[in-house]
Amino acid sequence: MIATSARKSSPSAQTPWKSRLRASRQRASLAACFPSLDNAMLQRQLQYASGRLSGPVLLLVLALFCPALLAADISPVVGTWTLTLETPRGTQHPTLVIEAGDDGYHGTYTGRMGPMQVPAIEVDGNHFTFHLTVSMPIGDMRMQYVGDVTGDAMAGEVQNARGSVPFTGERQAR
Repeated sequence: MIATSARKSSPSAQTPWKSRLRASRQRASLAACFPSLDNAMLQRQLQYASGRLSGPVLLLVLALFCPALLAADISPVVGTWTLTLETPRGTQHPTLVIEAGDDGYHGTYTGRMGPMQVPAIEVDGNHFTFHLTVSMPIGDMRMQYVGDVTGDAMAGEVQNARGSVPFTGERQAR
């Protein structure tokens, strides 16, 4: 009779790659919560926590005490965007940073005139709207950006008293 040694794996047993993947995700979660910790400190904290908490409990604790994890996927509009506008003065590539806060969405628009705060951005799912007032030699001009986000791309229109121009955008970072 030939003896075969077959290892029975329990449902809870994990292959080494799954274990490494889980540890990598937990390290990324800790890094998002505590950006000031270096990699060695993150590793020690992860070993300490995983020895005392099971995976789902650890993730729940991180989610409760780490707003960065919850805010990561709040809205598809959040992130740093490079816009492209075709204007009568040529192609422009301003940067728009949209952030989610306790009081809604806000951001920073950086174009030829430098950075401008966007105190309120209205967001409804993938749709967004915000206003900018730009001081120009001919006087202040109020512009309204209206657009939609699909994945890492956005498209819409910039409307002002003189008409409207289309714009597109590409997400550079979340």
